[in-house]
Amino acid sequence: MDRDRELLRHFLAAIAYRTQKALRGAPQHYPAFSAGNRTRTPAEIVRHMASLMGHVTTHFFGGTYPVKPDPLPTFAAEVARFHEMLQKVGDLLSAGTPLRDITTEQLLQGPFADTMTLRLRPKTSFTPTFGPTVWTLNSRRPRGRTNTGLRRPNKRRVPQDKIATR
Repeated sequence: MDRDRELLRHFLAAIAYRTQKALRGAPQHYPAFSAGNRTRTPAEIVRHMASLMGHVTTHFFGGTYPVKPDPLPTFAAEVARFHEMLQKVGDLLSAGTPLRDITTEQLLQGPFADTMTLRLRPKTSFTPTFGPTVWTLNSRRPRGRTNTGLRRPNKRRVPQDKIATR
């Protein structure tokens, strides 16, 4: 197996690990959680991730895979379908099956990267804040400086003269 395919298999393993880490200890109501209007539920996100991996298989064999596959009856079945698709793609990569119409770089930058960015976050919760925004999604980010160099404000409203800027 060449180096590119080893990298893609490693990327698949990272996707599987991050998915399982996000799902570990999730509450029973988590699969149906909706963060708001026009947002996907975790069950829909996992179904879309499986669809992306199904799309990857078409680059080995041709054919089509449904963009929106039929929902399965349980969230556990959705997760199992996603992992089956990951395993199938991993097996195709390790077997050396040639890609038909796409390079390994395009595969990494396309469906693999898209799958990695569809992150599940069971530890998020809505918390009230004071100020111009009534509700914000608390993703438990560390406080401190951001990559812009500005300080993140605390959850409580901070007077404008107290904010340090550089």
